[in-house]
Amino acid sequence: MSLPSGTVVTFYSIELLIDIVVLAVACLNLAVIGTTKLLHPNLKFILITQSVAVVFFVLVRLIYSFFFLIGTILAGAIEISVITHHPLLKRRVARIFKKIFYLRRSNRIDVAPHSVQLANNCRDGTNETTEHFKTLQQLWNE
Repeated sequence: MSLPSGTVVTFYSIELLIDIVVLAVACLNLAVIGTTKLLHPNLKFILITQSVAVVFFVLVRLIYSFFFLIGTILAGAIEISVITHHPLLKRRVARIFKKIFYLRRSNRIDVAPHSVQLANNCRDGTNETTEHFKTLQQLWNE
């Protein structure tokens, strides 16, 4: 089972919002129509029946949408677990992520000032490069 595309998800979320608004309007109709005394009882009965039908219809659609959403999430979880536990698929996904998130690094090396290089080469107050060259000079002179 494949995951829905972005267009389907957008349409699905808009439809879900519309269903919630329709449910709210139908419940508001029930509250207003049920308490009014201005309507004829037959018209009042028809409007209440119609609002109840809309409420049940929208509730069934929302319940179906909820189960569809849960099914999609579980299908995605199954696919992710298969990919993470299969060595070949895991390597391919890692390679794809490396291609997507790869940042080109510059081949240029910043030239550090001489004082920074000396500070990096110093340990315990002595300059190791100077000590090294002194040792080489002594060995060369022997």
